[in-house]
Amino acid sequence: MINKFIEKESIAIVGMIVFLFFATHPVSAQETDSIHVASDPSKGVFFGSDLQLWSDGFGSITMQGYNRPDNNKPSQTSLHLQVPNSIYLPEDTLTEVVLQRTPDQQINYGRWSFSALGSRSNNVSGIFGQFGGNVLPTEFIFNVAYEGPNGTLKDVEAMRIMAGTDLGNVAFGLRAQRPRNVIQLVPGPVEAGMRDSHAILWRGLYYDGGVLKSADWKAYVKVANAQGDSSYVIENSNNGGAPSAKLAISANGGLSLKSENKPAVLEMLGLGGACLKIRDTDSVGWTYCKTQGGALTCSINSCEQPSAGTDTNVALSSAGAVATASSTFNDPQYPHLNFSVSSAIDNIHTGANWETAEVGMIILQNNSPIF
Repeated sequence: MINKFIEKESIAIVGMIVFLFFATHPVSAQETDSIHVASDPSKGVFFGSDLQLWSDGFGSITMQGYNRPDNNKPSQTSLHLQVPNSIYLPEDTLTEVVLQRTPDQQINYGRWSFSALGSRSNNVSGIFGQFGGNVLPTEFIFNVAYEGPNGTLKDVEAMRIMAGTDLGNVAFGLRAQRPRNVIQLVPGPVEAGMRDSHAILWRGLYYDGGVLKSADWKAYVKVANAQGDSSYVIENSNNGGAPSAKLAISANGGLSLKSENKPAVLEMLGLGGACLKIRDTDSVGWTYCKTQGGALTCSINSCEQPSAGTDTNVALSSAGAVATASSTFNDPQYPHLNFSVSSAIDNIHTGANWETAEVGMIILQNNSPIF
């Protein structure tokens, strides 16, 4: 009995000493004991039997999942940053992983972060760069490195958030040595029928009667049928209205300009005016057309380069009547050619012969058609 009494009293005394120690030496929430773990994959920190955390001894930490012993199925390896467990969530940063670029993160600092922001920033999540003091912004890239062949490291840069004078701009394939299809708008596959491509949308804004409205332009590939006939189409719509095609370039070479409310206008400007180059029906020569004083003139003399002289050409009649002329060309391939031009389907008298021609040019040599 005496021994049991002494034992109970001893336990009580030890408990009182421990209580008095913690009462007089409160443990701060900011003070914790250090945990030393060997840099060995066979050691580390284990969470149950499905996750291990260890260091390789060179500044890297590895986390790995294991097979679960209860069902012998592999456990995923993932890191989840939960939002704070509180009634009211923070209004600024909810969760964040920070890549610091400077030891100082107060005055002269630089960092990139993967952040989920709160209500003060409209609850957006994304990649953020923050720089201050004398630290200039750096660029953020999306890069893929690979060995090809083995032992030879290569890399491909897909996208870059730029800095310097291009701060905030985005570059694609910036370091590529060969041109690539760096932006691809490819829809999902179809089992039957056809599907248009994705579109690129450009939006402008304007105020109309105090109301903010939008002016939208978009470009995409429109597939016409199951045979693969397609067109590159540019459409316009205002303030969410139905889009209408303004320009279409078909795969067979057709060009279409459309305007619902006004005449469609094709404006051509250049040094020395504009030059219209048209392939001849023989698929060999070219016809060049220019304008001067309201008249359209065409010839086989190139007008692609500005010239100080005057080309020898013939005027097309806007009334559809036959217009004829004769001239000598300096081109050695066409010496002393006599030609007639009709602006409509007309009978053209060529010496002793009558020829029927469509809109275009008929070149004659010795009163015989060449083409």
